[in-house]
Amino acid sequence: MTIEEYYQSLKEQPHPSTAFVMRMSDLCHRKRLAVIRWCTGKTVPDRNIQEKIAAFVGVPADELFPKSINQSKVDPYGKPGTQRHKNR
Repeated sequence: MTIEEYYQSLKEQPHPSTAFVMRMSDLCHRKRLAVIRWCTGKTVPDRNIQEKIAAFVGVPADELFPKSINQSKVDPYGKPGTQRHKNR
């Protein structure tokens, strides 16, 4: 089960995905937006954060986060990237 699959399974119940995001935000000391990005596969947390989440969820980190660092943007601080728009 990947982190994305786990996150999606939480949406089947009333509001547990929100509770999960808040709990992970507190546990990892990161912004909720960063946790949402991890859960939707847009970014990958650093290895220490992956291990914390894996321990909480009870699923190995390699299974939760199968994408390699080279395939995904690593966002260890939970800060949004500085993307510039082309039409500015």
